[in-house]
Amino acid sequence: MSRSPVEIVECQSRRPIAAWLHDELGALDLLDAEIVWMPQRLKAVARMLRAGVAEADLPQHRHWNWWDKAYELKMLATGGFGIHCDGQWQGLMMTTTVGHAARLKPQLGKPLVYVKYLESAPWNVKAFAPNPTYGAVGTRLLEAAVRLSLAEGFAGRVGLHALPNPQTERFYQRRGLIGLGPDSDMDNLPYYEFPAAAAMAFLNEGE
Repeated sequence: MSRSPVEIVECQSRRPIAAWLHDELGALDLLDAEIVWMPQRLKAVARMLRAGVAEADLPQHRHWNWWDKAYELKMLATGGFGIHCDGQWQGLMMTTTVGHAARLKPQLGKPLVYVKYLESAPWNVKAFAPNPTYGAVGTRLLEAAVRLSLAEGFAGRVGLHALPNPQTERFYQRRGLIGLGPDSDMDNLPYYEFPAAAAMAFLNEGE
């Protein structure tokens, strides 16, 4: 497994924190994360339900299980990424470089990196934790997807389907991805895509 240094943000103090970006995760890494994350998700869901939150208003990714997704790492051109800090996985992402093409003009039909899944640890997600521990985890992972796109010769093009909630969609919009609306082939999940120029601007902002 290779790794490179990155900075995330301690939410309470707003100070930068040193972390590691790992770009060759294996099945055991996903299992290690899920062993810790699942109880945290379940506790957060129980707390919300006791507080009167309707089931329909619970975070859509409360049922995610990274161990169940581990088999996908055996698929052609699928990669696993993770942010590690404070002895824990703070965020995970899975990508693929085959099977998806750009939908935006003028890059229509050109290859891109498709983000299959991206999640921050439950204690970093406001929907689960009223006072999140670390921020910028998702941003660092998205930067990794753009850099993978550049390395593959895809000019920074990245596409993904977002969970249909305002917070998640704002996250992608604020980073320059363009929304193309619900995708009927993917359970009407909203599809977002990075134009090459916007992807480069996003990377430059973080440097």
